[in-house]
This record gives sequence, C-alpha cells and structure tokens, in this order.
Amino acid sequence: RGPRPADKRTDARLQALQPTAHKGPMAEGGTALEQFCLLAKTAKSRAAVELIKQALTNKKIFVFGELLHMENMQALRDTEHAEYLRLLELFAYGTYSQYVAQRDQYPDMNEAQTEKLRQLSIVSLAHASKKVPYEELQAELAINNVRELEDLIIDTIYAGLVTGKMDQTTGVLKVKSAVPRDVKPEEVDQMITKLREWRDNCEAIIKTMAASQAHAAAQRDEHAKAKVAVAGEIEEVKKNLKERLPSDLREGSSRYAGDEMDVDRPNRRLASRGKRSRVPYGGDSHARS
Repeated sequence: RGPRPADKRTDARLQALQPTAHKGPMAEGGTALEQFCLLAKTAKSRAAVELIKQALTNKKIFVFGELLHMENMQALRDTEHAEYLRLLELFAYGTYSQYVAQRDQYPDMNEAQTEKLRQLSIVSLAHASKKVPYEELQAELAINNVRELEDLIIDTIYAGLVTGKMDQTTGVLKVKSAVPRDVKPEEVDQMITKLREWRDNCEAIIKTMAASQAHAAAQRDEHAKAKVAVAGEIEEVKKNLKERLPSDLREGSSRYAGDEMDVDRPNRRLASRGKRSRVPYGGDSHARS
C-alpha cells in the first residue's frame, strides 16, 4: 500500500513525542548492559542463552557489542545453542530482512524482540538516507499496513533511536539523526581509514585557510604602504605648488584675502563708470552752442 492522506492525530502524537527523542537511550542502556555483562561472566550454556533472551527483550538496551564479545557468549558458537549467539549478532549488526531471509539460522523471537529488531532496522535505514520512503521501510520490515508502520516509527522515535518526522502526504520518513549501532570488528579498519581521511581533509582545509589569511594580511600591508606613499606624494605636490606661487599669495596678502571691503571696491568703480556713461553723447556741443 502506498502513502495515505495525512492523519492529524498521528502527526500530533508524533510532534508530542519529539522532545523525548532528544533524551537518548544510550545512557540508560549502557547502565543496563553493564549489569548483563557482569552476569555474563558466570553464565554458561543455558544460563547464557537465558541471559541473551533477557537482553534482547530489555527495552533499554539497543547496543550489544560488549555483551556479544564476552567469553561465555562466544563459547556458545560451537554448541547446540549457537543459534542464540547468531541472534545476538543479528541484533548487534543486522536487520529484520536478514532474519527473514535466513529464518532457519535463528530461533523464534517473541513480540518484544521482533519489534526491537525492526526498530534497529529503521535506525540502519536512517543512517543510509535522510529520507526513507515508506515502501522501503515496508519491504525491510515486512509490514504491509501503513498504520502499523507509522505506529512502529512513532515508537522508534519515542524510544530515542531516531529523531525526525513522517511526511504522510508523500509517504517519507524524514530523518534528522539516529543513534549509532554496533560496529563489526572487520569494519573497524575501514572506519579508521575514513577517520584518517577526514583528519587529512581537515588539515588541508586549515592549511588553505592559513595561506589565505597570510595572503590577505600581505595585501592589507601593501595597501597600507601604498596609502602612506600616496599621501606623501600629495604633500610633496602641495609643497612644490606653494613654492611656485608669488610671495604675496604665499603670505596671504590682504590684497587677495577676499575681505568684504576689497570685494566691494571694484563694484563701486563699476557703478561710477556706469553713471558717467549715462551722459548723452554730444552734451558738450550743446553747452558750446
């Protein structure tokens, strides 16, 4: 079945659970796992099997690597109880689809164990992609009913395993983050290699940033020196121009000082000239006659 229309009640329930997801199950689970590891030091054969069953059912434990590598757990490998060791390995590293595909390799699971393995499978898909389609989730978890799938997603978020929200319109789980799962021993070297590559990339970026910073500082210093040089040249030009001016201009003589009296005098001269120019031409001839 494909995605169904958005259910406001389901979405409201999911939003209400979001703050809980930030608490994280790892701290509580670590304490519970320590207790199981202490018990595993003395548990052998059937007692070890019962311990595995209890750990896989415990609602606080979602990582199993430490328990898996306990000596008494590994001692089950070549015994009639080896299927329980394989089941413990599946919870540490595997997914629900692997359980279905190799059903004869594992013992039966109870309802709580089935739900937990499905939740861990959602975590694995969340690590692989930030947008997980419902179709992919349904195929991985062997769930045909969309309502059942969404309830499982909500429970997974409530358990603090995944932080995100469901887009019911498009049928996609949008992931913000997911808790880590156990790492297989053979994957440790690959992880170390990736971490070294990440370190090398960080160092390269730091060197590039340092070079850019040095270049910017050099340009800034050159700009400051050029600014000082230009200012000096401007002052030199001013000095040369001042030396070439007549002495009366250099000394600021009142003749060219631009005071009000000096400015007005030429105007009065022009006015007097204007008055004399108004005498009619030939006026003297009338007087002579």
